[in-house]
Amino acid sequence: LSLDVGGQSSADGATVGVYGSNGGANQSWQPRDLAPLPGQTVAARTLVGVPPVLPETVAPRYAWGAGVPVAASWQLPDESAWAETGRVEVSGSATDVFGQQFAVTALVDVGGLTATDPASITVAAGASLAGVQAAAPTTVPARVGASENAFDVPVTWDWSASSDAAFASVGVVHVPGVATADGASLPAQLAVLVTEGTLRNFAPDAGTTASASSTESGYPVDRTRNGVVGDKGWSNWVSSNKPTQSTLTYQFAPHEVEQVTVHFYRDGTTSWAQTMQVLVRNAAGAWVPAPGWETAQPVASPADGSAPVVTAEFAPVTATGVRVVMNAYANTHLIVSEVQIFESVPAPAAVSDLAVLRLDGETIDGFDPARTEYEVDVEGGRLPVVSAVALDSAARVQVAQPTTENGGVATVTVTSADGSSERSYTVTIRRHAVIADLQIVDRPRVGTPTVATATIDPGDGEVEWQWFENGEPIEGATSQSYTPDTNDAGKLLSVRVSVSADGVEAATAQSAEQRIVSANSRKP
Repeated sequence: LSLDVGGQSSADGATVGVYGSNGGANQSWQPRDLAPLPGQTVAARTLVGVPPVLPETVAPRYAWGAGVPVAASWQLPDESAWAETGRVEVSGSATDVFGQQFAVTALVDVGGLTATDPASITVAAGASLAGVQAAAPTTVPARVGASENAFDVPVTWDWSASSDAAFASVGVVHVPGVATADGASLPAQLAVLVTEGTLRNFAPDAGTTASASSTESGYPVDRTRNGVVGDKGWSNWVSSNKPTQSTLTYQFAPHEVEQVTVHFYRDGTTSWAQTMQVLVRNAAGAWVPAPGWETAQPVASPADGSAPVVTAEFAPVTATGVRVVMNAYANTHLIVSEVQIFESVPAPAAVSDLAVLRLDGETIDGFDPARTEYEVDVEGGRLPVVSAVALDSAARVQVAQPTTENGGVATVTVTSADGSSERSYTVTIRRHAVIADLQIVDRPRVGTPTVATATIDPGDGEVEWQWFENGEPIEGATSQSYTPDTNDAGKLLSVRVSVSADGVEAATAQSAEQRIVSANSRKP
């Protein structure tokens, strides 16, 4: 006996019992670790000054994948947390369907969206403009600064410069667009990658439904889309008053249909159409003849006595349905083994270009997909985050971030979707130490410590101070403060500071001179 899912069901809530072992998938079980993974997060965003609307449910993650969404509760901070752009982390908790409580953190990006990620689709050569438009995404990912989180926003594409001819041959077609969010607009870009196509029969797809004008019991029309050529699929046999005309209808989401093949089945007689016509349902929902099939065409009977196979080939048309209209021989029933409906599907592209290369969320000046080496100067000791998006969203992008150890060089490697092409881009970050607002805080006075202040980046660099009198260095005065003695009165005091760090170009600055006053000099 085996633990068994009743009726080989895959539906949620199906009953489980004990049944004789049969080796079926409904008796195969796999133990799973039910401990929720640590560090679970969800992405959210809001505008400055507006508390975010956090998700009511979260899907717990386990070592084996995502679980069933469950209700979450959040500990929102004070409203002042949303007063500035940046990242705010909000703690929350939830309890999964197994009764286990787990922590979750909402990573909230505060601020307006600043950029969209480029989008792409791949189509087969010869695709129509209407088909490409139907396949184009209606949303694009957008980001707040350099955030790793992306949020889908609506987009409108400008097809005014495109036509069927643009997609006739292999290449890349660029389409501009405008994304909208929070009352603002952002530029968007779509790359249409045109590759050689191969025919694919999509009739067996789950999204296809089939119907027939009449059916013999036991031979329903769905048997004509089971992927088996040569079986007795659909039949309209009746003992008398056999139909003179029958139709098989297939409906589906928009596809670029360019071939329909009908496999008839011999059942001891001419159990196939004498003439037939292929119709397609256009985007407006109207049934119209497929190109070249404006009238019914004769079906030739093979000389060897086998059942005929009829193929209708035509220029790609955007269709949401196919109908086969069959006119029978007198007092003869019809049998169809399989109806295949073909679209041209694109091959994976061999493109390994980048569409955008960013530094802390901003596109690098002078970026060009054909240029692979960049050098960027930045102020301070922090190494910026390098991000990249491939021209082909199906390509693989790997980013090795700049570090002090690798000389501040980021490497971006793009591998094409078909694996045949690889391109590397490098970004060399040249960091420059910064010293700002160097000043002597108060008027130098004999016997009173004089302090210098400055904003120094990198703050953890090696800092050196040197005080000067009348332009000459004071021996031993190498700290951030200096106490003038009696002999210093009337002299001009200044300070120089230097900062250096590994991988950072050093910086030096010197303050303006100030005259040292005597100890008993009256303060202004």
